[in-house]
Order: sequence, then structure tokens, then C-alpha cells
Amino acid sequence: KGSFGQVVKAFDHEEQTQVAIKIIKNKKPFLNQAQIEVRLLEMMNRADTDNKYYI
Repeated sequence: KGSFGQVVKAFDHEEQTQVAIKIIKNKKPFLNQAQIEVRLLEMMNRADTDNKYYI
């Protein structure tokens, strides 16, 4: 648990693998930062064409 929110471990039944889920605090500055983070992760995922890094 941190100042941004918390990360929990979960199981993706479709992919049959462990995943991490980030739960952010319900405040506008955290929402804005999370949206930036999502866009960055999407860009990184598109660059990982071999799905080597599981982004």
C-alpha cells in the first residue's frame, strides 16, 4: 500500500496466470496520474510484439 493506492494479486482465469491489479485512490490528481500511466503501459505493450514482457 502506498500514497497512490494499492496493488493486489489476482488470478486471470482466461489466461490462467497471476496478475497484479492497481487500485488507485478516488481523488482527481491520482486519476490523472493513473490515466497517464495507462497510456504509457499501452504504448509499451504495443512495442512488445512478442509479448515477452507481459505488459
